[in-house]
Amino acid sequence: MSDKNHQATIEDVLDAVNNFASVTEGKFAEIKSEMTDMKSEMTDMKSEMTDMKSEMKEMRFDITKMGSTMVTKDYLDDKMADLRGDLVVLTRKEDTKLRALVDILKEKSVLNIEEAKKILGMEPFAQLPI
Repeated sequence: MSDKNHQATIEDVLDAVNNFASVTEGKFAEIKSEMTDMKSEMTDMKSEMTDMKSEMKEMRFDITKMGSTMVTKDYLDDKMADLRGDLVVLTRKEDTKLRALVDILKEKSVLNIEEAKKILGMEPFAQLPI
């Protein structure tokens, strides 16, 4: 038979269809394998995203907790003013004791008037003579 007169036989057609099917099946297998890999990667990404979401919730809770317990400038100013007031009260009590001691020592002639005035004229609560 010559090439011009060559007619494809049923066997030739079946071989061609079989070859085409084999190639197509191989391509589908490759695509299926790639899809399986992509599905696995997507599952891993979903798991990581879930973990990140959980961590973000914990961080949000920590930030909220920190914000609710954080000391503000006004709060700190108030506390420092209270402390200063407490220290002034304590120092005044000590000053009262010192004045009483100076008076007793002056009455017993341990200190003269000039020494008593000098001690009472010292800071922080100087007593000025009238």
